[in-house]
Order: sequence, then structure tokens, then C-alpha cells
Amino acid sequence: MRKAEIVCGKETYDISFLTAYISIFHSARAILFKKGYKERSHFCLFEFIRQEFRNDPDLVRFAEIGHNYREMRRVIQYEGSFCSEDSAKEAIDDAKKFLRTVKKLI
Repeated sequence: MRKAEIVCGKETYDISFLTAYISIFHSARAILFKKGYKERSHFCLFEFIRQEFRNDPDLVRFAEIGHNYREMRRVIQYEGSFCSEDSAKEAIDDAKKFLRTVKKLI
């Protein structure tokens, strides 16, 4: 997350957002690995968390955030869209919160 914050300070918000998404993605993968599964798809990863932890509102919310950010990542990375400073900072904040949640879980 430190790199995402540094990059955000340079007004390269798209790169900052992508870095924050990668943190969210790998945090989610840690949950999957803890359960003994391998990740094969960004979409399925967040769907697994949503279903597996459907009784945990925090994890369900992070799975939904992950789905939304996954789509934003696709548009930024593959279509060349730009990202606002607010979106980048929100993604960094969400990545930090998710990482704290995952650390407690695993």
C-alpha cells in the first residue's frame, strides 16, 4: 500500500488505483489459500468470498468492493480510462481496511 500512496502523490491516480486493486486482490487470494483453494479468476475470487462468508457483512462488503474495483481496473488497464484522485484515495483506504480484516481472519 505504501507504493500506492507514493504514486498517488505524483498525480498518477490510475497507477495508484491499480496498485490498490492489486493489494485487494492479493488479500482476497490469501483468504482463498487459507481455505485450501487456488485462484483462477478475479471474478470468481470475489464471488467465492461473497458466498463463503455470506454471514459476515464486512467480508461481503469487501467482496462487492472487489467486484466493483475489478471492473474499474479493467477499464483503466485495458481501455486506457483515467482515474480521479478521489477514486484512487478511496481504493487505497479500502485496501488498507481489507488488509486489516484479512490479517485478523488468517
